[in-house]
Amino acid sequence: MGYKYRYVIKSINDYLNIIKQIQTNEKSYTSQLWFRGQSRSEYRLNPKGLRNTVPAMNSYGYKIDRPSTGYGDYHIGPNIERMLSKFKQKAIPFLNYMPRNEFEWMFIAQHYGLPTRLLDWTDNPLVALYFAIYEAIPSDIETNMEDDIQTFLNNNEYINGGAAVHVMNPSSFNNLSCDINEPIDISAQFERWKMYVNPTLHGVDAFLPIAILGNHIDQRIRAQSGHFTLHGSNIWPLDYYIVFEDVIHKIFIPYDVIDSLLEELKLLGITHSFIYPEISSIVKDITEDEYLRFWRGYQSGEISLGIDE
Repeated sequence: MGYKYRYVIKSINDYLNIIKQIQTNEKSYTSQLWFRGQSRSEYRLNPKGLRNTVPAMNSYGYKIDRPSTGYGDYHIGPNIERMLSKFKQKAIPFLNYMPRNEFEWMFIAQHYGLPTRLLDWTDNPLVALYFAIYEAIPSDIETNMEDDIQTFLNNNEYINGGAAVHVMNPSSFNNLSCDINEPIDISAQFERWKMYVNPTLHGVDAFLPIAILGNHIDQRIRAQSGHFTLHGSNIWPLDYYIVFEDVIHKIFIPYDVIDSLLEELKLLGITHSFIYPEISSIVKDITEDEYLRFWRGYQSGEISLGIDE
């Protein structure tokens, strides 16, 4: 699919105004928008557990010797369910809360980096923006920001010239996916949705991705206002489905404006230690602040030979 709705920001003010515009267009005043930041605009909306699959058989049942993008191909890859099972065996001594079901295990495993069928979203737009830009690495290819912006807006929404934030209304998403007009509290309704624990065994009964609420059972999930989309037996990226193109918006963030955006976010209290409330994050914030203070002072002449004068 292509993105019907594309936007570009150069400041926090641009960003918030666009979100207000999307909220008005989506008529989402009774349903909170969800946001997902990605450090490269070229990345598709695919969960980590489904990014390393290869086609093994085409739609006619013939073996495929090399990867392809043919419609109806059967894919294979790392066993997501096996990884979650091993995580459950090894993680128990480190948990302050014992998950009640498989979905709660998924939530915790996802937030500690285990590949799953979950794709992270947040209802905090500033958190999503931080995720998009704090580790964004500019392309090695020399480009012009204004040219990149025009390319993104006119003919290539996957241009490698910046980061991106995706925005969607989860109620509208689920209305298209499963005829439910709200995000699903999948942990509280485990029996109804348990076919999504291992959807490859259930085929069309767990086919399309769904938008689900994340239990705030972990400090990281709570700090990040985390929710998820959960992929079913069809492994297409969310931005591949034509049916979802009316409810997923994409905001392009040129690499040239990332440093100024990080400064604006810091003024608003959105830092690494806010996103990840743990001691290692405090260390990261202190280190980044000191290195930034030093280099600015050194370049301006206020600091000489690394010593304050």
